[in-house]
Amino acid sequence: RGFWTANFIMLGWILLISILVRVYLVKRYEQKERCGYRYVEGDIKWDGRATIVYPFLCCFAGFFAGMFGVGGGIVKGPLMLAMNVHPKTASASSACMILFTSFTATTSFVVFGLLVEDYAVVGLLIGFVATIAGQLGLAYLAKKAQRN
Repeated sequence: RGFWTANFIMLGWILLISILVRVYLVKRYEQKERCGYRYVEGDIKWDGRATIVYPFLCCFAGFFAGMFGVGGGIVKGPLMLAMNVHPKTASASSACMILFTSFTATTSFVVFGLLVEDYAVVGLLIGFVATIAGQLGLAYLAKKAQRN
């Protein structure tokens, strides 16, 4: 009984915050429209439609990311690109989401005593080296192809 109560309270809290943020974003959008604000490349116009569609798609993406065991950033990165978010911003946001998802999963393993320390150290080292190699390799290819 306590489990479901806690979950419904959390869901209610999330919905309340979502509604308050939606009202704020729509008001800001309307103010910008009245002032003739010029949007820059990658800005999201948080109008009435966008404040419903994008959060719904993010929830949908998060649900499927959880169902298939992939980080939310892997799914939401392409979604941000579809929203016309600047590619560097989408990439950085996606990486940040993946970092927090991975950290949360690792913390769960530690809390429940399921972390095998030998594997964790090897996985950390392989991940670190692979990340450096990937970043350097992609930076080289981007420079060679003259794409920033």
